[in-house]
Amino acid sequence: MFKPPLYLQTRLQSIDEQIKYLEQVQKEVTAALLLVAQEMRKKGPTTESHAFHKDDLVLLKATNLQTTHPKAKLAP
Repeated sequence: MFKPPLYLQTRLQSIDEQIKYLEQVQKEVTAALLLVAQEMRKKGPTTESHAFHKDDLVLLKATNLQTTHPKAKLAP
């Protein structure tokens, strides 16, 4: 990430402290974003969230189900 050089000479101590504080916050946020990016690159959970068995009742989203009915509202 490009960061323009900051050449500020001030006589106020509070401004210098504020700049140092903001630079520290930027470092922490950058590190946190890198960690999150590494987590997101993983393939996903290694264990199944639920094991389905024969005769289990489940809810299905029917947007990708194809039936012989022309419209969903005409289906039984």
